[in-house]
Amino acid sequence: MSNSKPFPILRIVPLEQIRFHEAPETDRAARLVERLAEDRHLLNPPIVAPLAPAGGSLLIDGANRISAMRLLGYNCAPVQIISYNDPALRLASWHHAVMRLYWPEWIEQLLSQGLPVEIVSIETAEAMLATREACAVMTAPDESAAIIPASGNLRTDVNAITRLIDTYKKSHPFERVDQTNLSELRNFYPDLAALVLFPPFAKSEVVQLVTDNLKLPTGLTRHSIPGRVLRVNIQLDVLRSDLSLEDKNEWLEAFVRMRVQERHVRFYPESVFIFDD
Repeated sequence: MSNSKPFPILRIVPLEQIRFHEAPETDRAARLVERLAEDRHLLNPPIVAPLAPAGGSLLIDGANRISAMRLLGYNCAPVQIISYNDPALRLASWHHAVMRLYWPEWIEQLLSQGLPVEIVSIETAEAMLATREACAVMTAPDESAAIIPASGNLRTDVNAITRLIDTYKKSHPFERVDQTNLSELRNFYPDLAALVLFPPFAKSEVVQLVTDNLKLPTGLTRHSIPGRVLRVNIQLDVLRSDLSLEDKNEWLEAFVRMRVQERHVRFYPESVFIFDD
């Protein structure tokens, strides 16, 4: 392995120290329970960052994996540890492409539930999203647009975003996307009825979420993680052993060292598209 990239830090840590900033997906976590119980290997380690001065670790990626391991009764998990202050670690937001939605009826539903929806032009909506004056923007293929104004209070805005997503997450199919162009998205999603846009959160806001015991809806934050570790395929039986946490970490270090010596570790600096994930 090239020395041009610092070697990733892999550790086994107590699950009680891992703190979520997003809610896990119950259905996906349940499916993972079945898979992990059957093959007893963790393919990709979750990613955490130390929290200071509060202590513990901020879970950056892997809420469903950690949830599944908790459900299976594990009390510790192998993770990759990174610095949340690393400028190469970028934070953006996923947007939601919602299918088979009837726009007028949906807007009426939002209003009837007390959400502070404002009908605006699409140009105004995009501008307010860019300046963080809106905590969510909704657009339709006919260029109808609406916003939920930002309140300036993180708890209030998270509550509004959660209530908004709750109006479609179980009743309408939707996909997480990073594009904001409706016409281009319709080439991939012919049933696209609305695009819900969210502003990017700051890293400090993510830390504040954990500090205040708040959780965003699942799959909203999008972290671009440099040097992400994949396909380690760690045997989980050792986690249930009577070994101390220190001994378990010595085992993990020996496992990683063996993989390096056998030339199974590669670093790829270029971006890739994965078709079998």
